[in-house]
Amino acid sequence: MPLSHETRPYAELGAGLSVLAHPLIDNGTNWNFSLLAGVGLEKQIGSVPFHVALRAEHFSNFAGLWRQLGFAKANIGVEAVVLSVGLSGFDRHAH
Repeated sequence: MPLSHETRPYAELGAGLSVLAHPLIDNGTNWNFSLLAGVGLEKQIGSVPFHVALRAEHFSNFAGLWRQLGFAKANIGVEAVVLSVGLSGFDRHAH
């Protein structure tokens, strides 16, 4: 729900599966999954569509699951925290 016509907070959650041509990190596999969660704010400042977002991301190959299935290749994954600040296409109220 918008705070005003010019300000819109949001949250995001996501998951995905990928097959890479080469393992992402040492002792990894070609099969990986990703999880992400984040929050952000879009704000129209005059005619400028501005955004700021903070997102946590995890990318790995199901380390514990692979071990349970008898595969030796397992890793703890790659984590990242992403801060995004910039201009966006939020200009929905322009005339």
